[in-house]
Amino acid sequence: MIAPMEHDQRQAQVHADGALLDLHARAVEAASEVLAQYWPEGTAPLDLDLLAARMGIEVVLGRPEGDAAVAAVRDEHGARVVLAASLHPSVRSALLIRAIGHLTRPGTPLASDGVGDEFTKSFASALRIPEIVLDSLRRQGVPWPEIDHRLGVARNAAQDQQRLYWALWRRRHQASFDAQVHALEASTGTRRRLPQDELTGTLRGLEREVRTRLWGVATFSEPPTVGGSGLVGGDPLGADRDGVLVTPTAIGAVPFWWSQTADEISLGVGDSARWVAARDDRGVAVVRQLVDAVVFGRVEVGRGAHGSTCRVQLADGTVLDAPSGQPAPDRSDALVWTWAAAYVERGDLLQQVANAMARFIDRAGRGEPWSRAVQVDAELSDAIVAYVGMISDRPEVLADHAVRRSPSELQATIHALRSELWRVPVEARGITIWEECRLVHDVFAPRHPELSEQALNALMMRYAWANR
Repeated sequence: MIAPMEHDQRQAQVHADGALLDLHARAVEAASEVLAQYWPEGTAPLDLDLLAARMGIEVVLGRPEGDAAVAAVRDEHGARVVLAASLHPSVRSALLIRAIGHLTRPGTPLASDGVGDEFTKSFASALRIPEIVLDSLRRQGVPWPEIDHRLGVARNAAQDQQRLYWALWRRRHQASFDAQVHALEASTGTRRRLPQDELTGTLRGLEREVRTRLWGVATFSEPPTVGGSGLVGGDPLGADRDGVLVTPTAIGAVPFWWSQTADEISLGVGDSARWVAARDDRGVAVVRQLVDAVVFGRVEVGRGAHGSTCRVQLADGTVLDAPSGQPAPDRSDALVWTWAAAYVERGDLLQQVANAMARFIDRAGRGEPWSRAVQVDAELSDAIVAYVGMISDRPEVLADHAVRRSPSELQATIHALRSELWRVPVEARGITIWEECRLVHDVFAPRHPELSEQALNALMMRYAWANR
């Protein structure tokens, strides 16, 4: 039972979040109208001076009244923005785009320097990071840091704006979905409830397990409910639902979700693939395998000119491909298939800290932390033994060893280790290759306690062969 005060606080927070989303929705709509009318070419980054000229806004470098940094003015002579000439160009650019948003808002005062409110900030983000441009870059597989660079925005700004677009999309479609649910309830007088049985408890336990396992390296939200962004269909009207959407922070990893109703379990990967499983023990097993497959990077993403699709390799050998009846990219396109990156798990972060401490303490000559050895990375060690002896650098040979990482990630890690090995300084002269290898080994091995002795020997043999 929720206490009355706590209930009131939660209701106030819901209303506050709704009001903030309303403000963001108005700002995004205003920015979209400006881009459609005055920037039809849709190129990025945006040329603010040219945009202001097309909108009939005069930009003046001078000294705004009252020693303000910027003043947005609209009078009988038209609209103009006065910027302090002493400001850095990047600061002037940030103030100009907010002033444009301020002048775009209906009911703008004749003169104002209030261009730092939430509306103008949201307008500026939507103008710099248009949803259609962001969607196009993501479909091309461009990583988030490169998107930030191309759009000329701060690091992580594009990903934050994408989360806002998702929140607005979910709210728009949730309103439509709720209206259909209420209409169905009014006509039938019934509502199908999610049974509080053992299977419901099992899936909720799995959600708690996933939240703990990926805490700090992913965000969690409500799963999608209706069609959109490549998703097909939705949960039956009038049905209670329960589930989670997991969005990773690792670059190149794909989100996944599942939801259950009284009739079925829906699950999906990325923004294009959705499947339906029976609501029974086998369906729960499929959800568990899907979680592990996505977290370990056993997902292939196919991208074409008209969209993308996913296929997932489950532990039992089953491959989840594009479901029948679901819109898929035009098969006339040549789909480019790439492996999605694996998630960074909470345990991985803790192990990385332990490895870093072990290397630091070893350099200081104090032994291993907590009087124990660092756990050997069996996956990486086995991959090194299988890979370094190959003549061709093809990641396919690593497919049998890829568990938590994708083959391409293993290949990149091995290349980095080999490069580090080659950079170890050797001061002695006139020594044999085997003496040189021993010196290099003595420097390299303490830095990487996560490698097995077989992996170290394989790397050293490769070093000796290359420097023979």
